[in-house]
Amino acid sequence: MQRTTINTTYYCECPKVDGPVFVFATGAYKVAQFDQRSGNFNWHRVVPAPQKAVIEKWFDSRFSQVAALEIIPELEPSTPTKKLTRSARA
Repeated sequence: MQRTTINTTYYCECPKVDGPVFVFATGAYKVAQFDQRSGNFNWHRVVPAPQKAVIEKWFDSRFSQVAALEIIPELEPSTPTKKLTRSARA
């Protein structure tokens, strides 16, 4: 588990490569959990709004490309259309 510093007050750890990223305060209190697949936060403790914005911006700059790739749906192949023709009856 490697620590990555967000700023002087917060850092994050990711125990598994595809797992959630945990955000901790300097006192080792878990304050949030970030889901790498969806790009959503789950806040566990009260964090001042300016600090919350800094943390979310930090994650957005590092994880936005990963989340965007998983959100874009795959294009479905188009189904062939039948051509209708009329036959002339005598």
